[in-house]
Amino acid sequence: MKIVPIFLLLAFVSFGASAGKFYKWEDDEGVVHYTAIAPGHRASETIETQSGKHQPSSSKQADDKTEAEKKAIKGEAELKKAAEPKKSEAAPPTKQELVKTREQTEKNCTQTRKNLETLNTRGRMRFEDPDTGELRYLSPEEITSKKEKAKKNIDEFCN
Repeated sequence: MKIVPIFLLLAFVSFGASAGKFYKWEDDEGVVHYTAIAPGHRASETIETQSGKHQPSSSKQADDKTEAEKKAIKGEAELKKAAEPKKSEAAPPTKQELVKTREQTEKNCTQTRKNLETLNTRGRMRFEDPDTGELRYLSPEEITSKKEKAKKNIDEFCN
């Protein structure tokens, strides 16, 4: 009989030990952190693991900062941002890139014309189903859909 009260006592102690507070806070780069110890240098949000409730909180040190310190920190972040190299505008394509693009467009045009010709001349079309790996015939609706798609691609690639 003494085992039951001891078991209940241990159960309550372990239940309370699993419940705890965690803190959610964001650093200067915008990365969100979760810690078991409150960050002393910035505001945080308290998360209770047992209930999942969120309560905004701020650490004492974060509240004690003067406006001048807050402005200085903000100014440092702006200076970091300004010091980062700016992304330049996209460079114009080189002749080689233009030639490759033109060749690929011509290949696409030629292949699409062949596909449309095949769809128009053959009565039934069989293909391998990518999901099952089995060969099956296209339905008339699928053939019509593929013809429309081929015509759109011809308009796009064969100018």
